[in-house]
Amino acid sequence: MSVEVYTDSNEKILRDLCDDLMQLVGKEFFAALVTKLARVAEADYAFIGQFTSETCEVVRTVAVYADGKTIDNIEFGIENTPCEVVVKNGYQRYPHSVLELFPLDHLAIQLDVNSYVGVPLIDSSGTVLGPLAVFSRKPLHNLSLIETALHMFALRASAELERLTLENKRQDELHFLQSLLDAVPNPVFYKDNDGRNLGCNKSYEDIVGLSRQEMHGHTVNEILSGQRSVIGLREDQNLFATQQPRTYENQFTCPDGNTLDFLFNKAPIFNRDGEMMGLVGTIQDITSLKQIETAMQTLVESTIGHTGSECYNRVAEQLCQWFEADCVIVGRLYGDGKITSLATLRDGDFLSEYNFDIAKTPCEKVINDGMCLVSEGLINHFPDSFIVRDLEAEGYVGTPLRSHDGTIIGVLSVLSRSPIKSMSRAKDVLAIMAVRVSAEIEREKSEHQLRENESHLEYLAYHDVLTELPNRQLFRDRLQHAISMARMAKSQVAVLFLDLDRFKKINDSLGHEFGDQLLCEVAKRLQKCARDVDTVARISGDEFGIVLDQISSVENVILVAEEIHRTIVSIPRESMNVPTSY
Repeated sequence: MSVEVYTDSNEKILRDLCDDLMQLVGKEFFAALVTKLARVAEADYAFIGQFTSETCEVVRTVAVYADGKTIDNIEFGIENTPCEVVVKNGYQRYPHSVLELFPLDHLAIQLDVNSYVGVPLIDSSGTVLGPLAVFSRKPLHNLSLIETALHMFALRASAELERLTLENKRQDELHFLQSLLDAVPNPVFYKDNDGRNLGCNKSYEDIVGLSRQEMHGHTVNEILSGQRSVIGLREDQNLFATQQPRTYENQFTCPDGNTLDFLFNKAPIFNRDGEMMGLVGTIQDITSLKQIETAMQTLVESTIGHTGSECYNRVAEQLCQWFEADCVIVGRLYGDGKITSLATLRDGDFLSEYNFDIAKTPCEKVINDGMCLVSEGLINHFPDSFIVRDLEAEGYVGTPLRSHDGTIIGVLSVLSRSPIKSMSRAKDVLAIMAVRVSAEIEREKSEHQLRENESHLEYLAYHDVLTELPNRQLFRDRLQHAISMARMAKSQVAVLFLDLDRFKKINDSLGHEFGDQLLCEVAKRLQKCARDVDTVARISGDEFGIVLDQISSVENVILVAEEIHRTIVSIPRESMNVPTSY
């Protein structure tokens, strides 16, 4: 059995590879990754694959490198292939004789594959997305470098696949929101901070007589003419100056020649940092529409441009106004049957940290049966509900919040001390607000997962995958920092290096798995010998380094070294001791 040495050259290759790929995303990242992996491995082929369905039987490549260039993506079944073993059992390497091991792998036969190394791509929830592999017509060498590179970038590739999935979902949500706008009977439009049109719904296209593409990027005076454009431009400027909503009346000549009186409602749009991004406007024919339709439109617009707690608070405020209610709860459901409030508005004030058990409450019925509407007599339906009794609520409307896969993740609840009269459009109002809140909850969750993935990737760049100790790079950084601090404090720093004698023989005779276990045990024991201010690192292979910070004398260093020697040689494995050398 040959044992490969992880060299400084390998480390430089990996750092250069990381630097080259750091700023790339999407297709450009995937194409660069397979190209550089193939060149580092000196392989003929490399690819990133993703399952086409939940059955995990067919892979479609995201990027493929073959014979010196990237080629069009392909689909192939993984049965009887090395990829099947990888996605089931994790990292695999076949340095040679692939066709003898997998005689039914038609793609390998076609490409005359001799060697293969691959790892699974696993998302933040632990689901295998597909394989990442390099393979070649000739035997692969420097497998240690290849393995490290694949493990290092599998997480990044998985995170990027998740990010693209999230981006596709965002595009679907944008399409959904556009469909939602198109379903609104009143015209709706929105603009940037320069007053240039960014989009609108179908109703707005109809009254203007232009498509949204034709209006995109143009100001009101470029779309309309005469006094109507003067008033529209003036109101846009007033809104941008005050950052306050504007409501005004204006006449509008429709394509059919009819001139109608419209009520314009414009409101500023803010990002999460409170910076204004533009405005959204609606138009209402005040000669024909009823007041209830006006309120409905305002409700739809209320949360546009708001995120997080600001979004949830806006939803609570709008529902209170719509139903003339005394209390609104926007709640997140957890597995223990408890509701954690995202926003609770009661008697005009927002309550902080409002949590409760759903048992015997209207929320329990909503979660079990779906939307619940009780115009009056609520106490008769829920006599044991502390929420109903405490508020002396008479009316209630509520609906579940669902994730994209239909799972219930929370509730919207509206309670009133008086009978609820606005029941005719209650289902529509609740459904619209539920969609908005659910989308925001999932957006926050996805954003949090993405941040965790980035933090984990940064951790892997500075830690040894096997022992989870700091790696050579972090060891150097810690040592430089300790030396700098020692100079300032006029104290001392000591550095110990050790390796395991006859480790290669142990590896060859007992196997890599035992060798890995031994390295992990050594790492644990070294950490117990060190203080919190010290740094224990795996430099490479069986070599470890220790930075002893804030040392008062050489004798202390000798004591630590002797303790390390005692604890390492006492590692039990039948009658075998593992001596160390310094």
